[in-house]
Amino acid sequence: MFVFNVFSEDMDTFSVNGRQVGGDPAIAAWGAGPTPLKYSPSGLQVPRTLNSSDGGGKFFNGTNSIVVKWSGRIGSFTVAIDGDLDPLFEDLALYVFQLHFYLLNSLGRVIQSGAVTAITL
Repeated sequence: MFVFNVFSEDMDTFSVNGRQVGGDPAIAAWGAGPTPLKYSPSGLQVPRTLNSSDGGGKFFNGTNSIVVKWSGRIGSFTVAIDGDLDPLFEDLALYVFQLHFYLLNSLGRVIQSGAVTAITL
């Protein structure tokens, strides 16, 4: 599963099911490509597993709890993955905006979208 930070600030932390993944920062701010200026979101590959019993820090089939932190703001949301519709071998992409998220399958179909519940620090 690929997670993309679609915001102009570094995503300081990215937590999946209670465990932080990524470095410091977890996912860098979006960057600029070569001239002419091209938008390019930064990404992170996060493991995907069949069962929640395999531990945190991975996406699994079912409801996944996500917590993100940018400078001065913490956001949370849940992502539901149905393994019957989107099996483990299929790549998924999660685009995280400051106030919204989109989960897409490898064909570009939006599987789920929703609000990121944000708390200003």
